[in-house]
Amino acid sequence: MGGYPGNLPAQRRPAVARDTEPVAIVGDVAPVLQAKPELTTARARWWAIAAAWLLLILWLTLRSAPDQAMRVAELPWYCVLCGEAGVADVLLNVLLFAPLGIAARALQLPRWRVFAVAVALTIAIETTQWFLLVGRDGSLGDVLANSAGAVLGWLAYSPLCRMARPTRALARRGTWVVFAVATVVWFMTGFGLQPSLSEATPWVGQIQHHWPGHDAFAGTIERVDINGVAVPNDPIASPLPPHDTVALHIALTRSGAPLPRRRASMVRIVDANGHPQVAITASGADVVTEMQLRASRWGFHTPEWMYYGAMMVPVRQRWQVTARWTPARVELATADSAGAHAVMRSHPLSIALGWVFVHPFVTIVGSNVHLWNYLWLAWWFGLLGWFSGVLGWRAVGSAALAQLLVLVVAASVTGAPWHPDELLAAMLACGLTATVARRRSAAPPSRGLPATTTISSG
Repeated sequence: MGGYPGNLPAQRRPAVARDTEPVAIVGDVAPVLQAKPELTTARARWWAIAAAWLLLILWLTLRSAPDQAMRVAELPWYCVLCGEAGVADVLLNVLLFAPLGIAARALQLPRWRVFAVAVALTIAIETTQWFLLVGRDGSLGDVLANSAGAVLGWLAYSPLCRMARPTRALARRGTWVVFAVATVVWFMTGFGLQPSLSEATPWVGQIQHHWPGHDAFAGTIERVDINGVAVPNDPIASPLPPHDTVALHIALTRSGAPLPRRRASMVRIVDANGHPQVAITASGADVVTEMQLRASRWGFHTPEWMYYGAMMVPVRQRWQVTARWTPARVELATADSAGAHAVMRSHPLSIALGWVFVHPFVTIVGSNVHLWNYLWLAWWFGLLGWFSGVLGWRAVGSAALAQLLVLVVAASVTGAPWHPDELLAAMLACGLTATVARRRSAAPPSRGLPATTTISSG
């Protein structure tokens, strides 16, 4: 036998003592030696997150949208960038399914299974939208974007974990990446807010049309002109010269009928291809205006501007309604035929309005505009503070001041205004996230994610 364990029969090998020191396995070998994880508290939490997000997806996608029925009827099922806001919709569809991929990676589900489930779920949703829901379009582009979002979320899990406590090298790269992306955002926002009306003529006026999913306008529209050019309920004879300022003037008389509960189209002007250029819609006692901007041509959402109480005018009297888009603000003025009792309502434009082009839920700009401007700036400056905070307060100050300078330059070049209160909110967000990052970098690592996996040899 020679006394060596290797010469003993397998059933006679001496057992290893239970007090033997544990062996630390580091690297790619650990997952092979690990037992299948049990349903721990962390796993239960991730399952709950995945279930909650799945319910949110179903709630967002399995609802009818009658007011969109006419638009989606023109879209084929095989389109990828579908509709006028195709780019924004693809980005949002990717982001919609990314949290499911992140949760799946946290639960150690394989990538191929995540992709298969995402494709099956998306096909089920798109089929339901196509056959059973009004105003929802099932398309190949949605299937591709949703599936890609789940896989990208799965791949992003590890980088996101590293960014939760970035090293100095990662923080330095992150600072530069956030700075560069935010710079692009500021310039795209400034240029994107500029009016960009179509050159495809002739334009066609659509006055008091009763669209599917809409109510009829409770009144009579007597005259419409845009920048002095008369707008009939037919093709417009004179082409509209390009202007930075666009004014749509309406002479109307409200009837004694109750205000509509749903939207009622007052005036819409489309180009030769049927794409809306300018529109004014009554929504109960409010008025909603819309105009094609440069960002609309890029494939992003076209914002709508809400003016509260603008339809609360005396009935059976002639009133003038003027919607005006300028480089600094969008306005809606109402006055009687004599020019008295004039009321001006307006929304100031801002370099911080980039969120209106991609927001998945808020499509109407109203009293919420300042809050969302603050949150949009806080997001970008907060990311900058998070990465630069690891590098020290001098890096935080330099990055924040450089980003402020770029933002102001972008506003000056594009003509979009900037507002001191919004910049103050951005600086506060940068300082707050930098403080948190500094404290986390100084604290010892959490024991919740050990760097090594320890197994017992007994």
